[in-house]
Amino acid sequence: MVADLNVRKGQEGFVTLHGTRRRGRAAHPLYARWVNFRQRCSNPNHPRYKDYGGRRTRSCPNGIYVAERWDSFSLFLSDVGPPPGPTYSLDRIDNDGPYTPENVKWSTSAQQRANQYREPWPFGVLWDDKDDGQAEARYNARLEAEQDG
Repeated sequence: MVADLNVRKGQEGFVTLHGTRRRGRAAHPLYARWVNFRQRCSNPNHPRYKDYGGRRTRSCPNGIYVAERWDSFSLFLSDVGPPPGPTYSLDRIDNDGPYTPENVKWSTSAQQRANQYREPWPFGVLWDDKDDGQAEARYNARLEAEQDG
């Protein structure tokens, strides 16, 4: 499978264990994505860490994590294969679950938006892009009613 993904010796040098060329260039277009999702889950200094590694869920009580197997870029590639097209990115099936072979799939950005985690507002109100434009007004009215009552 790895050979099918063009991760092999090329004109610019040998591919290392993690899929980078000897001169530091990414050997595969998925390498940067692999580095990024691993950083979001493990590096507290990453700007999105609070939404991944820092977010506790029932499935991941210590935060969203990446399968140990995927410490190897080659094993990650053999598990997920290439995306079906250039606009696809890696998506977790259970958005509260970890990055593991059985919990990821390739999705379009529209599919990912439908599956993304949104922090709930008080009273169980969710603010999202499917809103009818009145969620904020309803929220403010409920807040005022509670303060008056």
